[in-house]
Amino acid sequence: MTIMLRSLARILLLLNKEKRLCVCDLAEILSMKIPAISQHLRKMKDAQIVKSNREGTVIYYKISSEFETEFNIIINAKCEVENI
Repeated sequence: MTIMLRSLARILLLLNKEKRLCVCDLAEILSMKIPAISQHLRKMKDAQIVKSNREGTVIYYKISSEFETEFNIIINAKCEVENI
């Protein structure tokens, strides 16, 4: 898996677990630079995979409801395969 895809997957897994995070939180947890996280989130937002919500000066990101169901199906299928 390329570095970019690995980063996207890690961001999605964190958003799925925490329900919403800001760029600063993601950057700290993943030990990545803020501009890199922002670029990944912009691409996912353009693809309607994530949505953003501004609270004051902070923008929080979460998995879009349209993508969340599909994402959970993928995660559950992966877990089932690993348990075989």
